[in-house]
Amino acid sequence: MERAVASPDEGVQRAVRLTRVAMCSLPLCVLVSFAIGASVLHSPPLYELGHLPAGICHWEYGRYELYRVNPPLARMAATLPLVLLGEYGPRRDWSNYQLDPLSRETVPMGIRFFKANGERAMRWFRIARTANLVFLLLGGWACYAWGRALRDARAGLAAAMLWCLQPLVWGWGALVMPDVPAAAVGAYASYSFWKWLRACRDARACPRSGEDARPAPPPAAQPGQEEIAGGERASRDDAKTEIRRRERRSRGGATGRDGAGSHGVSGWSAAAVAGVWLGLAQLTKFTLLVLVPIWLGLAAAHVLRGRGRALRGSLHIAMMLGLALLVINLGYGFRDSFLPLGEYRFASSLFSGKRPEPIRRPPGDPLAEQEPAVRLVAGNRWQGTWLAALPVPLPRDYVMGIDCQRGDFEVGGRSYFGGRWSERGWWWYQPVGLTLKTPVGTLALVGLGLAVLAAGVVRRSRERTGPSPGWPGDGDARAPWWDELCLLLPVAGIFALLCTQTGFSNHVRYALPATPYLAIAAGGLAAGTVRRQLRYVCWVLIGITAMEAAAVYPHGISFFNVLVGGPARGHEWLLDSNVACGQDLLFLRAWQRGHPEARPLHLATASGVNPAQLGIEYLVPPIGPSERIRDAAHLQRLLADARVVMGEAPEDAAGLGPRPGWYVIDVNHLHGTHWGVSQPEGTRRRLCTRGLNFEYFRHLQPCGRIGYSYLVYHVTAAQAAALRRRLGLE
Repeated sequence: MERAVASPDEGVQRAVRLTRVAMCSLPLCVLVSFAIGASVLHSPPLYELGHLPAGICHWEYGRYELYRVNPPLARMAATLPLVLLGEYGPRRDWSNYQLDPLSRETVPMGIRFFKANGERAMRWFRIARTANLVFLLLGGWACYAWGRALRDARAGLAAAMLWCLQPLVWGWGALVMPDVPAAAVGAYASYSFWKWLRACRDARACPRSGEDARPAPPPAAQPGQEEIAGGERASRDDAKTEIRRRERRSRGGATGRDGAGSHGVSGWSAAAVAGVWLGLAQLTKFTLLVLVPIWLGLAAAHVLRGRGRALRGSLHIAMMLGLALLVINLGYGFRDSFLPLGEYRFASSLFSGKRPEPIRRPPGDPLAEQEPAVRLVAGNRWQGTWLAALPVPLPRDYVMGIDCQRGDFEVGGRSYFGGRWSERGWWWYQPVGLTLKTPVGTLALVGLGLAVLAAGVVRRSRERTGPSPGWPGDGDARAPWWDELCLLLPVAGIFALLCTQTGFSNHVRYALPATPYLAIAAGGLAAGTVRRQLRYVCWVLIGITAMEAAAVYPHGISFFNVLVGGPARGHEWLLDSNVACGQDLLFLRAWQRGHPEARPLHLATASGVNPAQLGIEYLVPPIGPSERIRDAAHLQRLLADARVVMGEAPEDAAGLGPRPGWYVIDVNHLHGTHWGVSQPEGTRRRLCTRGLNFEYFRHLQPCGRIGYSYLVYHVTAAQAAALRRRLGLE
């Protein structure tokens, strides 16, 4: 038999495919390397502690009270390997497990979990974090696939690299947290919805089944010209067919006679896939609820333009919503689904119908500055109405989780930005915070990408004719810009939701679900249809982003761009989980072992894990005045306030700091945080947010830094005496 010999064109195509696979794999390999390193080197932050016991409880008991403020998908995926280990897995401590639907036993349960497992606790956290890499890869693939489908493979590669090089992505993605999984699943869900729109649009451009789609017969040829004309027509037809085939391949799909759309996917199957991914998105984070009205609006606009296909489009939408509801209920094991609305006991005023009650305190009470000013009142605004008998087609813990999250924002909390504290948050905090914590190269690319996108929309709207780049074969330039809307509306919806929740402003990671869409928009500058100069600028800016990400590795959580002084000065702008939440304790342990002269070591940290459990030997630093003491009466008032807040305080100025010695201070405590301080015996001690705390270290110059969470101070006797005189203690 003769062996089939591959043609040169097939060899070139195979090489191109292999090159694309290698190009797509490069940023994903970089992402995995960054994430694995960060997951191994970091101790559990305060906000990660409760996710492991909560995920184990979901698997073993089918209960979802723990950490209901976030849906369970991310932590269930992370803890599945631990559950499969059975008796060889981690120890459980379910003491003080609260069955009250309004209870908030999250972080305390994680602290008990860490204590129960001792030195082996870090092993279980690292195993759980490894399972989280699936979401990181999914986000990278969603950016690549959507960018390639919108433009070309180079745009997809640029979008994937921007996702993979974002320090917040691989920083938080290395931990058992829901923010990066929500970004990845939400982006892929939006991509699936876009493919459904494209499949329906392609099917609309094709003739319906039953219509005569045969081409018109060619005109009769003159005698004697059949052979020449036939040869020329065949040559031209072959060339046109090849050009159309390449155009369809570059645009990511083909339109068929069977009503199939992109990649040969029918509208029904595309709608089913989009519905499943919408349900998975709702199981990762409540922020992605914004996808539901956005999808409904876009789908309704599409159906209204359906030209006789409104019924089919409506059925597609109904199937999407039905599958999403099914997936949500499956995620919670149908636990307490379809309960009547009147049986719920809500806490937030949005659902309870009752205003939060103010907490009355005596004038001058020091607790008034660091505790909530109101408390929630349980109730149900629909109790006693005809809606009370209406069954809710959602699991009870899913609904209560939304209520719990809303209640947190209604109560509010202390918020910090740029050296200023506030009792509530700010509407602009999330977009500004994300700008501060995004590399400069990515910021420039996002700005250029959005500008080019807007210019293209304006140009096409003025032309009124010609094909729309989003839809092959569509000659109606007055149609909505579906590509741009599907890409930018989720960003607008996410930020609109976050900007309305102003109860507290502490966590920029809440904005992470918007980052994949921005990466795809920015990656479009690398497409082959863009001017060569812009493509060069795009890759240069991606290189700058890579250098910024590599410079901060493995401390992606604490990243700040160079415009605000980098991560070393990040605490001057933001605090809490944006800089330090106990993730650098392993680095502190290594530093202490390498500096035996720094004993005894005084440590002030706000971590959930007690440093003594990791082998760190320390004492709590003495509190001191955050401002100059005016007179003896002023000092006695500060000492009295400290006794109320802390339960104990020195009797006079002799027991206050500063004192000579070695100190490691959490950057949160430099600015008067409301967080307590861990004590060696395992308890936590509250601190005054004003008056006597650890803010006096801001008058001293640190001699070292551990990660970007802790500053090291070696206070000499002369420095301590000079500062005490400056503060009015001597």
